[in-house]
Amino acid sequence: MARKKSDAVDFGRMQWDDFASWSEGEREALWRRHGEDALARGSPGKRPPLWWRYQSPERRDRSIEQCRQLFDMGELDDAEIEKLLPLWEHAYRMATRPGHMHCLGPGEFLEGRAAREATLMWAGIPQEFVDKWDTLGLAFLRE
Repeated sequence: MARKKSDAVDFGRMQWDDFASWSEGEREALWRRHGEDALARGSPGKRPPLWWRYQSPERRDRSIEQCRQLFDMGELDDAEIEKLLPLWEHAYRMATRPGHMHCLGPGEFLEGRAAREATLMWAGIPQEFVDKWDTLGLAFLRE
């Protein structure tokens, strides 16, 4: 028995190119039918490509981390933020340690302020958290 396209979809692992052979109508119908389930099973701070296409109020800005864009758009709920906080705190601690370096690729490293900014951007930490943590210092963060 042949499976329908909708039966084979794992939204969490698919990229937009995976839907290239589908018609626009098939993609939209799939999202309308299975989108809520896909969101419920998704990772905190991430949305499937079809969410960005059919539900997002803004286009995906690939110059920033997805969780940061979702936060700035007001799309992350408190539960998602709570799940992301330990990751953001860890990245903040890493970025603010003396001697921290950020790797851009083989043999390419940033140091100092540039390394800090690149790591904070890579982690997708919202600016309001960075500002708050800079003011409070590292002592308040859980180890």
